Amino acid sequence: LEYEWENNYLKLKDFFKKHGHSNVPIDSPLKTWVRTQRSSKKGQQKNNLTNEKIRKLDKLDFDWDPFSTLWEKNYKDLEEYYLINKTTVINKSLNKSLSHFTVKARQDFKKGNLSKDRIKLLENLNFDWNPKGLPSQQS
Repeated sequence: LEYEWENNYLKLKDFFKKHGHSNVPIDSPLKTWVRTQRSSKKGQQKNNLTNEKIRKLDKLDFDWDPFSTLWEKNYKDLEEYYLINKTTVINKSLNKSLSHFTVKARQDFKKGNLSKDRIKLLENLNFDWNPKGLPSQQS
């Protein structure tokens, strides 16, 4: 097991050197191993992830929570959009990914799946939780 971990780590290190990040694509043979490392750190898998291994992965800018990273990136994009356009209602034809982010945020909010911190961040942008008149924004 240790040999396998070290072998995969070296492959990830090579990927990092080549691409400048450690976010392997979905079709990468390393994807399952990367997911296992994340799950192990969260305690969701049998944990053989030592502090030393965590430090080694951290040196490769390992993203322990890519969903949060993506949410934060989308939020920053929305913040920029809001500062320019003074609205958080985004027509899908203008910016598909940002429109998807706002639709998903509204859905998560309605389902109770949006943290208080994220709600506050969005409300700081006068986030419109119930936009009217944009049928093209519906997913």
